[in-house]
Amino acid sequence: MTTNKMPELKPCPFCGSLARLAKLENGRECAYCPNEDCDVQPELKGYLDPVNAAAAWNACAAVKDDKDAQIEKLAGALEEICVYVVDWTRDLNSQIHKLQFVAEQALAQHEAEGE
Repeated sequence: MTTNKMPELKPCPFCGSLARLAKLENGRECAYCPNEDCDVQPELKGYLDPVNAAAAWNACAAVKDDKDAQIEKLAGALEEICVYVVDWTRDLNSQIHKLQFVAEQALAQHEAEGE
C-alpha cells in the first residue's frame, strides 16, 4: 500500500498569500487563495483528496516561478544591452568628434592654400 505525502502548499501565485485547503460541498478537496483582495480568484476545482488538490495548486505556483525566473533573466539581458548601447554611443561620439576635428583641419588647410 502506498501513501501520498501531503505537499506543502505554495503561496498564491498572484498575491503571495498563504493558500488553504477546503472541502467543497460535493466532498471534494480544493486549494484556494483566502485573500479577498487578490486580483485573481480562480475557479475552484475539486479533487478526490487533498494531496491532488495541493499538487494542482502548486503546479500553478510553479508556472509563476518559471515566469518570474524568465523575467529576471530577460531583465539581466536588457541591462547588458543597455550597457553595450551606452558604450557604443560613447565610442561613436568619440569617433564623430575625431572626424569633426579632421574635417575642420582639412577645411582650414584648404582655405589657407586658397589664399
